[in-house]
Amino acid sequence: MASSGGDYLKAALGKYSNSGEIAALGKGANDNDSDNEENRAKTSPKSQRAASSSKQGSKAPTPAPSGRRSRGNSRAPSRIQSRANSRDKNMKNIEEGMNSLDIGFDETIRERVGMASLDTEEGDDYDPSGQYARATDQIGQFSTEQLSGAIDALIDKIAEKRSSSKEAGLQGLCSIMAHKYIGESQEGNKLSILETFKRSLKFYKSDKEALLAARGIALWFLQFGLDDDSMYPEVSEFLVKMISETSNAVLKAQLVHSLAFSTFVSCVDTRDTIDVLKICSKQFSHWQSGELTYVSLSAYGLLLAQVADKNIELAKEIFEGDYAVHLNLLNSENVDVRISSSENIALGYEIIRSQYKKSKFYNHKDLVETLEEMARTSTKKQAKRDKTQQRSALRQVVSFISEGIAPETKLNFMNKYVVIDTWKKTCCLNAFRYTLTSGLHTQFLENPLVQEIFDTPFDTSNSTSLASEKMVVDSRSELAKSRSKNKNKQRDNKERFISSTFDDEDH
Repeated sequence: MASSGGDYLKAALGKYSNSGEIAALGKGANDNDSDNEENRAKTSPKSQRAASSSKQGSKAPTPAPSGRRSRGNSRAPSRIQSRANSRDKNMKNIEEGMNSLDIGFDETIRERVGMASLDTEEGDDYDPSGQYARATDQIGQFSTEQLSGAIDALIDKIAEKRSSSKEAGLQGLCSIMAHKYIGESQEGNKLSILETFKRSLKFYKSDKEALLAARGIALWFLQFGLDDDSMYPEVSEFLVKMISETSNAVLKAQLVHSLAFSTFVSCVDTRDTIDVLKICSKQFSHWQSGELTYVSLSAYGLLLAQVADKNIELAKEIFEGDYAVHLNLLNSENVDVRISSSENIALGYEIIRSQYKKSKFYNHKDLVETLEEMARTSTKKQAKRDKTQQRSALRQVVSFISEGIAPETKLNFMNKYVVIDTWKKTCCLNAFRYTLTSGLHTQFLENPLVQEIFDTPFDTSNSTSLASEKMVVDSRSELAKSRSKNKNKQRDNKERFISSTFDDEDH
């Protein structure tokens, strides 16, 4: 049975008073005595017979509660109990406000662990109706103290022994970090959060726990890695070791992404970046699974773009060594692999043309013909969504490689646009989408790291609401003009067909 996003959120931010240390401390001794008496009454055969006879018409008066119990119930709640009650109230408020939020697993991640789709409709990266925007806006209504309380409670949940508790806590923590910028408010708690993710990943008991913990590390660098590279050496060494030790291709894909993402954000040594590029190249050069290959290609593009910003010749040399593998992967049965490899090739052309505008890789003509054929071809084996996705992506790649027309993607925030018009930015956007899923919108508006990378041209610090986010094609672009010409041809053909039909009927 499919579960909704709210169900998972309730599991993550649910009633902590029912389990763990908070509940034990929040309950008075007299309450425990009362519970024990009630339990004994329920299980005792004599009590059951008494209850049965009472139902049959006994009018014996109910005994008055003892003075001891009355005094116990009339006492003012203890300080510990008051704290627990306040914490539960905050958690309940946050839970109600986030009920409609997709809590961080995109379709590919959900498919890995056999989970049903949560709230995202098939084929939608963003919600045109503003569902995610509204849900994220609701998070902003809660105070910093309330969110801090929720994060502390989730960390406690992750520390429990049951796998389900760990998964629920990680799910909730990843959700908050994806859909809310907490870098400033949780500065003092950042090491505790990172250690929580590392511990869960090191001693994981289920694939889902490991996937969430690995994703959490990427989210940690998104939140805290902008001006702090101190944790990168330790974390990167840990992730490299995990990648080499795991045989699970699904987990390895998430580990590769988290390693590349943390390197992109916090690594200052180009030599370390090149080492991670080699790890990515190794993964997509030796096929293990479609997802691992796709994620490794995407991570490779992200880091290659970063190297190119520092040393174009070095980036060119690196890509030339992997160019043949990218060509082979264009024939993959996996649509994401085909698209990602073609986008990396476009990035390679962008890099070499930044020095010499007419530069080409070898067998340029064959490459263009292959890409054009892929953009036109559709088979019955391909799903409709895959056909549309491939055509849209490859047309932009072909236009750039053959004619030098840059890609044009716009992100709309409150009727102000962020323009993605280079393949470097496209590779960055792909990586941030994979990390944040439906939280991308909020991080664009709140996170200084995202704003710096994508050069957002507007101030959103005083924004009170979030508009829906959508991708549009510039009406002046070649792609838009091509679409208009095709539509006009279709209209003309249709009119000629109708006209000829009427003429035949008249005769």
